[in-house]
Amino acid sequence: MRGFLKAVGFDKFYDEGDFGPLRKLGKWGVPDHLVFETLIGEIAGFKRPFNLTVMALSNHEPYYIPDDRFNLFDDSIPDSRRLNAFYYSDWALGEFVDSLRSYPVFDSTIFVFTSDHSPHQSSEFSLDPGKFHIPLMIYAPGVLGDKGQVIERTASQVDIIPTIIGMLGIDASVYSWGRDQLNLPDNDTGFAIFVDEDKLGLVEDSKFFFHWVNVEKKLFDLNDAQYLKRNLTDSFPDIAATMEKRLNSYIQLASYLSKGGMKK
Repeated sequence: MRGFLKAVGFDKFYDEGDFGPLRKLGKWGVPDHLVFETLIGEIAGFKRPFNLTVMALSNHEPYYIPDDRFNLFDDSIPDSRRLNAFYYSDWALGEFVDSLRSYPVFDSTIFVFTSDHSPHQSSEFSLDPGKFHIPLMIYAPGVLGDKGQVIERTASQVDIIPTIIGMLGIDASVYSWGRDQLNLPDNDTGFAIFVDEDKLGLVEDSKFFFHWVNVEKKLFDLNDAQYLKRNLTDSFPDIAATMEKRLNSYIQLASYLSKGGMKK
């Protein structure tokens, strides 16, 4: 990770060795609240503006919690271990944000909460959209105000950067495959594309188009609880054809540009 992050511009790193061996808890290293406590002490010395990225790992298998304060659900509750880890990681994150409220930087900070993947789960379908469904929350009371808003539009990780750029009011060209989710027409239902090797997926409105290259193509309705069991390609051939064109165009253009296409 360090090699990649240095290549894209990160200049300072905090890893397990910065916290001491006795603070480690399980294979993922230091519990979230200890990571956040250390960073709070560092933030006051950061030159502004800055980008701080934290990979919090307590909310991850095997779901360790640091002590019994966070043992809210006992073993009689299904999935209690994971729920307790959720409770703990949520508490740690809340303590981190609350601790920063007294800092001058708080009013100009944009907090972005998301994940690198959804909970690992098995599925009879190799590209089940449920395996790619992750949270995204943006908290910036100094920029967006205190009133919450839920955006139902479909979006994906590539939309994060252009959305933040839009919030900052920066007039700049940004290399991104995404869109500013706070500045789209109300009737725009959005889309998301995900890939697993030669399997491609497009979610748009309530439809999911699946293309397994050189094998099969299918169209599903996400509003159907049993959607993966009902291929609608023959019932809605025009929708399937349009989504296939959009999906393949996106993938082909991304591949072309990532290999240096259109260089001046």
